[in-house]
Amino acid sequence: MKRWVILGILLLLPFTVWACSDEESDNGGPNTSSNNSSGNNNTNLGYPAKPANLTSATVTDVIDGDTVDLDDGQRVRLIGINTPEREQPFYEEASNFLKSRLDGKRVEIEYDQETTDQYGRTLAYIWLGDVLINQEILSQGFANAYSVPPNVRYEQVFLLTEQAAQTAGVGMWKPASASVIIRFISYDPPGPDDENLNGEYVEFQNKGTETEDLSGFTLEDAANNNYTFGAVTIAPEQSLRLYSGCGQDTYNAVYWCSDNSVWNNSGDSAILRDAEGLYIAAYQY
Repeated sequence: MKRWVILGILLLLPFTVWACSDEESDNGGPNTSSNNSSGNNNTNLGYPAKPANLTSATVTDVIDGDTVDLDDGQRVRLIGINTPEREQPFYEEASNFLKSRLDGKRVEIEYDQETTDQYGRTLAYIWLGDVLINQEILSQGFANAYSVPPNVRYEQVFLLTEQAAQTAGVGMWKPASASVIIRFISYDPPGPDDENLNGEYVEFQNKGTETEDLSGFTLEDAANNNYTFGAVTIAPEQSLRLYSGCGQDTYNAVYWCSDNSVWNNSGDSAILRDAEGLYIAAYQY
C-alpha cells in the first residue's frame, strides 16, 4: 500500500512544479516568452518590467529623436540610445516618431545612476504606459544603442533590440545594395592614441563584382561621430582605408582629419551607410 502512495506522489510532483512556475510568471517573475497568443503587448515586444513609484510629467515639446521637454521644467535626454543629428539621414523620421508617441502625453520618468549631463539635461528612461520609449524607438530602427557607464541598466536589452531591428531591416537598417564590408578596425595604435591618429584606421573591401562609388556614404561610430566620403571608388576585391588623422586622399586611402582619436579602445561599433542613409555594413568590437 505504501508503495502505491509514494508512486502517486511522484506522479503528481511534476504537475505541482509546473503550476508553481506558471504562478510565479503571472505574478511578475521573469518571462521571455514570445508567444503571440498573449494579449500582453509588454510581453510580446520584450519590454522590461516597469519599476513602481516613478515620477510622472507631461511632455510639452519634442526637440528631436531623443530629447523632450516636460511641464515640470526638465529637458530630458533619453539615455541608452542615439538618434541621428540634424541634416543626417533619418533625423526627421526619428523626431516625427517620438513626437507622434509623446507630444502632450503624460509619461513616467525613470532615472539611472547619473541624472544630468554636461549640458544640464536630465538623463532618463521614459515610460508611456508599459512601453519603454527608449527601447521602442530602437525597435523602429530610428536609433542606435549607446549606453554610457554608469547608466547601463538596460544596456543588454537595448543591444538585443537593436540587433532585432537590424535583422528585420527596419528604419535605418533597411539594407542598401552596395557590396562593401568593413574588414577591420585598428583602434589601439602604438603610443598615445591622440598622438598617432593615423595609427587608427578602418579598412573596407568591395566584395562585389562591380566598382562601388562611395561618394556621400557615411561612417559613424557608437557616439554618432560621423565621416562623409568624398569622390572615391573601390574596385572589386580592392581595399580602402579610412585613417583618423590628416593626409592626402588616394585611391586606397582617405583621411578623417579628426582632432582626436575616434575609436574607443574599450569597445566601439562602426556603421557604414549609403548616401540615402541605408545600411550597408557594421563592425563591432
